[in-house]
Amino acid sequence: QEFPKAIAVAYAIMSVVYGSFALFVAYYGGVGRVVPEFSPDVLSSSSLKAIVGGTLAVLHISVSYVITCQPLHRWLHSVVFPRTAGKESCRANCHWFLVTVGFLLFGYVIGNLIPFFADVQAILGSLFGAPVVFAYPVLFYFALTRRNRSFTSEQQITTMKKKIQTSMNWKHTI
Repeated sequence: QEFPKAIAVAYAIMSVVYGSFALFVAYYGGVGRVVPEFSPDVLSSSSLKAIVGGTLAVLHISVSYVITCQPLHRWLHSVVFPRTAGKESCRANCHWFLVTVGFLLFGYVIGNLIPFFADVQAILGSLFGAPVVFAYPVLFYFALTRRNRSFTSEQQITTMKKKIQTSMNWKHTI
């Protein structure tokens, strides 16, 4: 029942953050200059801004990695070590450590072995980043409401679908 409020607040916050970041990059990158592919590169390397920007980027990447990889690690743990998956023990913790560190190292190796990995990552991020962040939560919500009709009214679902369609149409016109 609170989903429409939550989604409105979330989109408002994301809009402010993304808009602020775009203005920040435009200001420090200079109007009319080519902005580098990695946005924090607009900052000079010797400034306090670079230190703060680098710290925030590391924190952002770390939190994003932890949030997005937890379900994948849990699934991988249940496949590779089914006896310890979901249990609390020293052995289960060691298996979890092996899975998470192994996955991180695998990503590092793949990222460094493929010479054009940055290009592939940019294409995949452009194609699938927005749907994963913006559309999947809404689609999962609709799937949940279809299973349990008492969760929300049909009218709320229809209204939310129209809002999503409007926002998707707006996004594609930019």
